[in-house]
Amino acid sequence: MKTRKKLLIYSDCDFFAGCENIITILLNDKNFSQKFDTKYYYRYTKKYFEGLKKRKLDCRSNISGTVNTRQNPNDKSKIFRAIKRIFIILTYPFFLINNVIRLYKLLRKINPEYVLINNGGFPGSINCLILSYLTRYFEIKKSAIILNNQPDNHHFLYKLSPRFFYQSLNNLDYIVAGSEQTIASF
Repeated sequence: MKTRKKLLIYSDCDFFAGCENIITILLNDKNFSQKFDTKYYYRYTKKYFEGLKKRKLDCRSNISGTVNTRQNPNDKSKIFRAIKRIFIILTYPFFLINNVIRLYKLLRKINPEYVLINNGGFPGSINCLILSYLTRYFEIKKSAIILNNQPDNHHFLYKLSPRFFYQSLNNLDYIVAGSEQTIASF
């Protein structure tokens, strides 16, 4: 009997949207599951989990536990927004270190041969970029990321460290994008 190849699928989106459709197709395909021993991890949000349940994917046990802080642009109070912004700035290094450790442990635990990262909005999640970066330290045969938007040179992740940003993407074998314009913007 053939051994199935180990695949890690990681997604980090606030809600279950169109970019997750490829994941549901793969996870629901019987032929695919015969070829791959797939582990699906994602950053938990209630909206995302509800989207999984609607598509009959109850992946409750495979939550990675990584955390992001995010500012809600719909907040009306300027004082509340300022307090949230200060909180995010002060706690961000701790969340970042936590995420690096958790994602490293995740890769070490699963030891996948293949990695598929779903990044939703571009550059989207720092967790996805961290995971992309960490793949260089493991014997990953093939790795890919799914991107849906074009790079934004004004995004804080890009401004913070453009080198890390591009090194993370350069570690990958494939970048899957919705348009040629997205790929051309690299």
